[in-house]
Amino acid sequence: MLSAEERAAVAELVYKALNGAVLAAPSPAEGEPSYTARVVQPILVALAAKLDIPGLVVGGHGTGPVHTVSFMGLQFIPDSELSYRGTRLIAIENKFIGVPHRQRQLTATIGQTAIYRLAGFEYAVGMLLDLATTTYSGYDKTPLNVDDRSVRFIVKRRNHLGQFVSQ
Repeated sequence: MLSAEERAAVAELVYKALNGAVLAAPSPAEGEPSYTARVVQPILVALAAKLDIPGLVVGGHGTGPVHTVSFMGLQFIPDSELSYRGTRLIAIENKFIGVPHRQRQLTATIGQTAIYRLAGFEYAVGMLLDLATTTYSGYDKTPLNVDDRSVRFIVKRRNHLGQFVSQ
């Protein structure tokens, strides 16, 4: 069994792998599920293989099943997850943040990520993939992470090649 410290170390490695990755641009009209399967899941699968921890399983779009969580009578399904021996370890929510509905998409990502943590996952990561080409006032001045690192957020913006890079 993994200790609490070992589970925290796995969560930190997942966060660093996603935060440090330069992600390909989405294809035209590509949705989040397809993008997650094509771009995000391979990062998680490679990390899990490298860690080689028996019982550590990647789930989500293009891989295995995920654990749903219930909150206020509603079901929420993370885009990606890592489970350990059937227990909910890390939920990952990926969200394109577009121009027409920025505020709704941003609050949905923050809310869903918090719900995953509060409703059963030991750790949760929200990855905000900003599709905007304009820099907004105060864009990168407010960190979104919780002090205990159980809920973390990654903000990625497009570079000059259209790839997503962390801010």
